[in-house]
Amino acid sequence: MYTWDLAPDDKMIVVIKYNGERVMSLFLGEAMESAGRTAVMRHVNACDGSPWLNKWQEEAMESTVRILKGK
Repeated sequence: MYTWDLAPDDKMIVVIKYNGERVMSLFLGEAMESAGRTAVMRHVNACDGSPWLNKWQEEAMESTVRILKGK
């Protein structure tokens, strides 16, 4: 059975396993670059408008506060 999870030390890496053994990893940055900025930003905008993505919304608020504080 195939499973996947994010790498514990880098949440931008998807680790794919087969029967519990790592068989592949994929850096999301490469996937984003290949998809193109328009597609990536369209998805970011969709996430920004999704109230059920709690962690995403918290990080967005934290980012806004940092910008407003000039940090």
